[in-house]
Amino acid sequence: MCTCDGILCFTPSTSKDNLVVLWNPSIRKFKRVPPLGYQCRLFSNHYSFGYDPFIDNYKIIVVYFSSESEKNEISVHTLGTEYWRRIQDFPFFGHIGGPGIFVKDTVNWLTFEDTESYEIISIPDVNSDKYWSLEVLRDCLCIYVTSDLDLDVWIMKEYGIKESWTKLYSVSFVGGQMYDIRTLYIF
Repeated sequence: MCTCDGILCFTPSTSKDNLVVLWNPSIRKFKRVPPLGYQCRLFSNHYSFGYDPFIDNYKIIVVYFSSESEKNEISVHTLGTEYWRRIQDFPFFGHIGGPGIFVKDTVNWLTFEDTESYEIISIPDVNSDKYWSLEVLRDCLCIYVTSDLDLDVWIMKEYGIKESWTKLYSVSFVGGQMYDIRTLYIF
């Protein structure tokens, strides 16, 4: 599930046809997005949803493994249209870690290798034996690094600048492991 400006974008877990739904809980309305139109495996789709200030509209982006081409591909749906537009091949063939995160008008995906184009942003130099999660915190790109015993929260203060990664918090878990950490509220 992805969110932007209070609108939720999600795919029901029971959907066999790659159904994507936008829901605005404040006005209690939802919209079904037109089907992707490509043969792809449901479990390998990774969605992102965000606002594009250049066209003053919302977009849904999906990275998926195409059964036809046998490679990762990427498509974009602009709200108000009835189609998906396929763009450049996604230049990575490995595991993608969850949904895309919208920060600074850019979609970011966490992958485990080194605009509608692609750029690599380096992550902090930390132990790679841990679980990584990409998030947004204080309107900045953020990475949660978890192990069996602790959680480190890193924030990229200047987007795209590796040297700006700063460790904000380090939390030790007492009494067990933690998985799927998400920021709910910072005060």
